[in-house]
Amino acid sequence: MPGFAAGGFAQPANSPYNYTNGTHPGGHAAHQGFIQSAINDTKMEDANEACIACHTHIPVKINWTHRYSLEFSCVPELELPPTHFDVKDWTLNGTYNITVYGWRNGTGDTSEEGWPGGYP
Repeated sequence: MPGFAAGGFAQPANSPYNYTNGTHPGGHAAHQGFIQSAINDTKMEDANEACIACHTHIPVKINWTHRYSLEFSCVPELELPPTHFDVKDWTLNGTYNITVYGWRNGTGDTSEEGWPGGYP
C-alpha cells in the first residue's frame, strides 16, 4: 500500500513507496543518504530504520565522524555596503569522532560523549 508521501526527499532507488509530492519534491534533503542507506539495509522494510531514528521514542546510537574545523577566507566585494563576499582558501582540519544516543527531537534519551566545546 503506497500510503502518504513522506515529502522532502527525492524518490530513493529500490523503494516501492512514495517519498515525493507536488509540494515537497525533495532532492536536496540533508538526510537523503540516511534514507537511502536504510532502504538498502535489509533489517527492516524500506526506510523504517531511518524513520524510527527521528520519529519514535526509541533511542538510537549514532557514530559520527565530523570535520574538526572548517576554515576559509572571506573578503567583502568592493560594492558598498558589502553584502556579498568572496569565499576562498577552504581548509578542512582533521576529523573528530562522536557517539550520540537518542536525538534532540524530544524522543529518546540524549547524551553526548566528547564533543569539543559541548554539543551544538
